[in-house]
Amino acid sequence: MAVATCRPLTPVPEAVAEHAPDLALTDIPGYFSWTLTTTGPLPDAASPERLHEYAVTAVQDWAKPVRDIIGGADAAMTFPVTITSARPVDPWDDPVVTLLGDAVHTMSPGRGDGAGIALRDAHLLGDLLTSDLTVAEAKTAYEHQMLDYGFAAVEASRNRPFGFFGKSARPGSPDGRARRRPDDRRSVVVTLTDEGRMLLPKIPPVFGQTAALLTAGISPDELQTTHRALLRMRENLASGRR
Repeated sequence: MAVATCRPLTPVPEAVAEHAPDLALTDIPGYFSWTLTTTGPLPDAASPERLHEYAVTAVQDWAKPVRDIIGGADAAMTFPVTITSARPVDPWDDPVVTLLGDAVHTMSPGRGDGAGIALRDAHLLGDLLTSDLTVAEAKTAYEHQMLDYGFAAVEASRNRPFGFFGKSARPGSPDGRARRRPDDRRSVVVTLTDEGRMLLPKIPPVFGQTAALLTAGISPDELQTTHRALLRMRENLASGRR
């Protein structure tokens, strides 16, 4: 189950008047939403009220706050969302055309891996294209690696959307992974594999390169203004929760 809240920082009419006075946008009030993943088919042509009843029944043995969130929702606004994933493909034979990200290995958002895998694609392809390999060799090497880890991520997002909760591992053990805390089953302790620990020194330079790319052409004054605006947003959110 996932929850999200949407509350505009500036009222919609004010934002439209300031930034796009010629547009006509619907003022939708702030809302709180929930998403419940099912493992089987939903009732055919079910009404929103029937879907809401289905969700309420599904969480009847869950913690009271969860039951309250779903039970107190607007039943008429309940709707189904069907999520599909890409099917594995074989390497293709084209000398100069390749694919990255969702263009080849679309996956469900269950693990939040889609953007990270796409960035991994870009990083890998960039490294190979700037190596001593020819373009064709770099393309082939990229596709063989990308298709392997990319569709492994697709499978994981479909079959294990919330991580390795079923596996156990001692913190610091060579095989890493994740385990639930025995004193609090809601918490998960994540540990790195040996391979992951070896990659740690490579992370700061990547962050530095990414920061340089993101801030290219932006003046220090503009960055400071953005930083102050983000801090104010955080303060507004914190005060709104009190």
